[in-house]
Amino acid sequence: MAVKMNIGGVCKLLILKGKSDKEILEIVKGKFVGAKTSKASLAWYKTRLREEGLFVGGKGKVEELSEDAAMKELGLGEEDEA
Repeated sequence: MAVKMNIGGVCKLLILKGKSDKEILEIVKGKFVGAKTSKASLAWYKTRLREEGLFVGGKGKVEELSEDAAMKELGLGEEDEA
């Protein structure tokens, strides 16, 4: 799944990553100043992901490589241990 780094793409990625609605809203509003994303928006994205067969039973299906790359792009990847 190719991930677009716009609000919708970030929301979808975080949904598939298993983040809570609260966590997603905090991240999105921190990354996109002025974002009007709401719980209703997240419900809409979840419906689209279900229709695409990517979100089943509350769990997402994400290809590891694209997920890792997108999470790093957002600054949400695992931190390197030194």
